[in-house]
Amino acid sequence: MSAEALPKDAASRGRACLALTLTLTVAALIQLGLQANNDGVLAISRKWQAALFFGIVVVVAELVLLILMGRGRAVRLVASIPETERVLVRNRAVAALLITLVAAVLPLAVFGPAGRYFEGVFPRLLLFWVAVVAFSLLLRSWYPAAPWLVVALSSVVIYGLVYRLLVFVPEVSNYPFSLGWSEASRYYYASLFHAQRLYGLALRPPELHPTRYLLQSIPFLAGSLPLWFHRLWQVVLWWAMPVVVAWLLVARLRLTGALRWVATGWMILFLFQGPVYYHLLVPVALVLFGLDVHRPWRTSIWIAAASAWAGISRLNWYPVPALLAGVLYVLESEALVRRRWSILRWPAAWVVGGTAIALVSQALYIRLSGTSVDRFASSLSSDLLFYRLLPNATFAPGILPAILVASAPMAFSLWKTRASWAHKIDTPRRLLVGGTLGVLLAGGLLVSLKIGGGSNLHNLDAYLVLLLVTGSVLLFRRAPNGTPLTRPMLPRPSHLALLVGVPLVFALANGGAWRQRDATVAARSLEAIRSEAQRTARAGERVLFISQRHLLTFKMIPSVPVEPEYETVFLMEMAMSGNPAYLDDFHRLLQERAFGLIVVDRLTTALQGRAHNFGEENDAWVTQVSLPILCSYEPLLKLDEPRVDLLVPKPGPSGCPD
Repeated sequence: MSAEALPKDAASRGRACLALTLTLTVAALIQLGLQANNDGVLAISRKWQAALFFGIVVVVAELVLLILMGRGRAVRLVASIPETERVLVRNRAVAALLITLVAAVLPLAVFGPAGRYFEGVFPRLLLFWVAVVAFSLLLRSWYPAAPWLVVALSSVVIYGLVYRLLVFVPEVSNYPFSLGWSEASRYYYASLFHAQRLYGLALRPPELHPTRYLLQSIPFLAGSLPLWFHRLWQVVLWWAMPVVVAWLLVARLRLTGALRWVATGWMILFLFQGPVYYHLLVPVALVLFGLDVHRPWRTSIWIAAASAWAGISRLNWYPVPALLAGVLYVLESEALVRRRWSILRWPAAWVVGGTAIALVSQALYIRLSGTSVDRFASSLSSDLLFYRLLPNATFAPGILPAILVASAPMAFSLWKTRASWAHKIDTPRRLLVGGTLGVLLAGGLLVSLKIGGGSNLHNLDAYLVLLLVTGSVLLFRRAPNGTPLTRPMLPRPSHLALLVGVPLVFALANGGAWRQRDATVAARSLEAIRSEAQRTARAGERVLFISQRHLLTFKMIPSVPVEPEYETVFLMEMAMSGNPAYLDDFHRLLQERAFGLIVVDRLTTALQGRAHNFGEENDAWVTQVSLPILCSYEPLLKLDEPRVDLLVPKPGPSGCPD
């Protein structure tokens, strides 16, 4: 085929595709080189040298091919694509096999033994891009009549969702110890709703994130299920709630056909940018399901229920259900009313009433829990770490740049499509929508600056949810009369690439080589902890599990009474907020050597500061926990798998480490 016979759009698509591939390859090569240099392996590792040399060869080959395509000499490569599609259409079994193989490329590379070469975002993005191009070609052989744009978007979303799901695979494990600093603590706090049956004690329900642990407590209703099932249930929650919210929003927009499925997948990836925690998506789902602009009184009931849930979830979520309902109400209300400002009456009433209900809900929970208010309001006295707005050791991109990147595609697409809806949005609507987004953005940034936060965008969850809902409503042209188009007019392909691409980059930043844990060593460690804990309990002494308390929850260490206070997560919260009453009691018990045995993750006494990941949090723990413990206790046993210390009281007077 000659250059003249080849459609210009096909040739331009081929060149654009190759140019993007070349750009990603160069970026991946640079990131790999920097990683190898920082790790000190560039000069000594032949494998790293070979990987970088191979990358240089690929860059040169892609550059030569791009030059040839620019001169019209690589026509046959592009022209062969339609013929390849026709061959695959006639051989569905071959196409299915190739789709499976292509789908496995990225997971095997990132999560397998070679994962160290794909720790950076750009190597992953390059591999993802190549796999998606191949995936799109193969997928179109199954649906030859489908437009290329639909096939490409479907491929990106499907592959992105599969990757994001595989990130959770290592979290479904029968490994007996905590998979992370606080991973297994969640199951202990969830168990407190069933404390009488599990521990034979009437323990207080959790003060931190009660609704999260309430959802996680559901498997305890079924009796003694193993730890791996509770881990699986948490993964189900992580996925079920975004799916529910995305499906309700798509149904509200009345999208149909392939667009419905692509939009649903994109919304799920968007919510994982935070990520938005599953217990906070419950009130969002209630609002999306119950809001009816023609029945505001009925809507008020759903907002009340959502606000009550938010009241025992997080302080900054008290007004969010009402604000979300108010924004949807003014965007979906029928045409402009004669007195324009009167459209804000219901949103204003919902915000006042919903916030009041949230406050009452929180007050009732505190009263029923039988604990003091200061244990619930610890975040109000925590330090603000303003430097985490910009790139830092805890969150490399920085909170502000990251949220700007996450917001930019939606803001850009709305700006470019404003002519289709801007004339229908009057001043009251603009003020409510813009003001609400601004308030939630500012509030999320403030919460992210609290010590203990700022490692990702999850504290900007309310802003991300409202941005998704508002942007979806406006992009799909439902403002303000609520009547959808038969065929919604999508943004331009370049805008769609940004809308889908940015959540995808956030998704690819997660995950890594699946860690192989030694089950034999873990079993020996568990037996050592069990032996010492039971021996101490039989002697009539108290055993304090600061870490790994779930071992008592799941009866992996039976016959040891649970100590209700001073668990890792809450103890860290009190240390960061500097709660004097709580910490003074803890220090007094340590000085009195009230516990015969303390089980805690490896204690260190080194102060780190902001130059390290979670440096201030480490310093709070060292000052308020590690040093006070080591003044009165000494190691009996140090385990390496997991890194846990078993501490016993020091003989004689207290002696603090330097």
